[in-house]
Amino acid sequence: MADSQHPFDYTEPTVNALTTRLSPERMTTYLSATGGDKDWAFAMYLYNSRLAKSLLYPLNITEVTLRNAVDDVLVKEYGNRWHECPDLLNNTLNDRSRGALGIAISRVGPVSRSKVIAALTFDFWSNLFRPEYHELWRSNITIAFPHCPLGFSRDDVQPLVRDVNVVRNRVAHHEPLLRFDLNVYYSKMQKLASYRCPETVLWMKHNTTLSDAIRSRPKKNGVKVPVGERADTNFQTVAEGQTLLDIMTQGGGVCLTAYVCLRGNGDHQSFTATQVADYASKKAIDQGGLVDFSDYTVAQLLGDDTIKTSSAVVAADSPMLGAVQLLQKNARIKSLVVVQADGSPKGVIVRAHRRY
Repeated sequence: MADSQHPFDYTEPTVNALTTRLSPERMTTYLSATGGDKDWAFAMYLYNSRLAKSLLYPLNITEVTLRNAVDDVLVKEYGNRWHECPDLLNNTLNDRSRGALGIAISRVGPVSRSKVIAALTFDFWSNLFRPEYHELWRSNITIAFPHCPLGFSRDDVQPLVRDVNVVRNRVAHHEPLLRFDLNVYYSKMQKLASYRCPETVLWMKHNTTLSDAIRSRPKKNGVKVPVGERADTNFQTVAEGQTLLDIMTQGGGVCLTAYVCLRGNGDHQSFTATQVADYASKKAIDQGGLVDFSDYTVAQLLGDDTIKTSSAVVAADSPMLGAVQLLQKNARIKSLVVVQADGSPKGVIVRAHRRY
């Protein structure tokens, strides 16, 4: 799923429509988890979607690694076309596994083994580790898992595969994951992959985003974040009488998000380095040459027609959604000064920053 650049406005008609379309029964899980707070419940629904998305990659690696591990054993025991071997079909597989294999073959036809493997469900592979398949694994566990610990057996694999399959099915069927400790289940995925191939599990760990998704769990009223919590504090305060050269050297070369000019009445103005550059370019064109930044002050910059109305002031405790809507409705506004209760600037919100 794509993360929105700004909070969603959960109006009553929207909430009612979403609840109906997603079904009241499905939303009950999220409403229960949030004490009936509908805005928070929808934020948790999106959080659950982020969790599911982040699990797709490690589940993919685990499932493909596991089925290839089992395939190695079946090839050893029953040959390259094990899916057609009478001994496997009649003497090894139980009715459930034989039925699952038959369904897969009916989908792709009695063609190459690789296509049959791809058509088989995770249930098929996980069921092959049930106790009735003990003989299959008596001497083959290290064929499938060459890096497993000494004394490792089918008994050790089955609970890992079973639990991974539980999470896999919930993700596949878009079910809630909120009650699961996903770090525990992810650890089991890593174990299975590492017993097969240490390099594979390192690749999995390097590219998995589950930790980031877990940390994104919304807090109460998370969709009603005050603008002060999102304000960028990487700004520099300046005075109207300072020259543009002064403010450019004042920061010691640090890349700033914006400058805030302090006004006595609290009606502060903000502007960006890009706006300074645009202003200087315009002056250079007017003068037909280079611009000396020491010749122009902040007051002159802020008096320019394109800059004097390009910022606005918002209170730090006001809703973030309101700040975003202000930027959306007025294209001239490039940045917002976020002020605290005492009128001092807390930070800035810049239109160009997509993270808002």
